[in-house]
Amino acid sequence: MRKFLLALLFMAPSHLLAVHPPTVRIKGIILYNRPAPVLPALKISRDQAHCGTQIPNETLLVHKKGGLQNVLVFIANIAPEKLPPLNMNLAIQACRLQPHVLALGVESQLTLRNNDEVLHNVHGQLRPFNSGWDKTSTLDIFRETEASYFNFAFPQKGNTAAQKLDRPGLIRLRSDIGHDWMSGYILVMPHRYFAVTEAEGKFELPELPAGRYDLVLWHETLGVKRQIVEVKTADKNGLLIKWFPEMTTATQADSVATN
Repeated sequence: MRKFLLALLFMAPSHLLAVHPPTVRIKGIILYNRPAPVLPALKISRDQAHCGTQIPNETLLVHKKGGLQNVLVFIANIAPEKLPPLNMNLAIQACRLQPHVLALGVESQLTLRNNDEVLHNVHGQLRPFNSGWDKTSTLDIFRETEASYFNFAFPQKGNTAAQKLDRPGLIRLRSDIGHDWMSGYILVMPHRYFAVTEAEGKFELPELPAGRYDLVLWHETLGVKRQIVEVKTADKNGLLIKWFPEMTTATQADSVATN
């Protein structure tokens, strides 16, 4: 009899069960709204015996269908949250940082590895988020000034280093030993609603409740764009948002995400 009564205590009536609002997943593609540029390769001035004489210019990568790669996409008007720490790898490969742009949540760990048989150095400089960036529609998302965050030397192939990323913001990566062509960016976010566009310009954010969201787009060459997106429940899987880098701030009207 006692076991039966205990079971009843833990069986909540159906009308008391929590009802969660429906969520949707923001999917999209970012298009470069003009002919794709042909960028000259970056010249290599040191260690040419290993690195070669040039590497591809990754500062503006446009797919043949118009998709823009390496755009950081994230939502501004979302409160910070406690995120599970993750580990992400960054490789020094063929005298380049690969991937060129990446994003991860705060408190995650970055593991760097030198896969080249040459001395390398990676210096990370942090631009924290500006105060109020998540409450006002400013294009000044990150502070103008940078502060040294980490600085690692990799004398030999196989050398590794690890860095906990405990401060949100944008980290610019560079070399201090003459490998000026080596560069990259890391976005460290205080919540999970972020992504990096892939080769075709596609991105996908985690599911979130229907509502109006301030969507931020950042690109190392094109700068910052913001627009309000209204996310509605839909029968199909996800919503589609298109954003054109050529649009100016004045022409960025509120838009409704559609399937």
